Amino acid sequence: MLEKLNKYLLAGQEVKTLKRYYVCLPSEEAHHKSHMTGGMHALAQRMHSKVQMRIQEIVGAAITEISEVKRIPLCARNPQL
Repeated sequence: MLEKLNKYLLAGQEVKTLKRYYVCLPSEEAHHKSHMTGGMHALAQRMHSKVQMRIQEIVGAAITEISEVKRIPLCARNPQL
């Protein structure tokens, strides 16, 4: 496979690319060791107000790419952040 890729690149041919994102999350069992999860427990956990304001800012700007989120200054519209 690598030889084929090198052949295409050396010949100046177009190479198709694919972006993949991998997320590694702890198991549910490991998560239960720190606090209760699921059901009503998820509703009872409060979100920090700064996190909530940042999410509202991102959603309000209709941002869908992580690179764009990183570009917005942390306190663009909310000096409290």
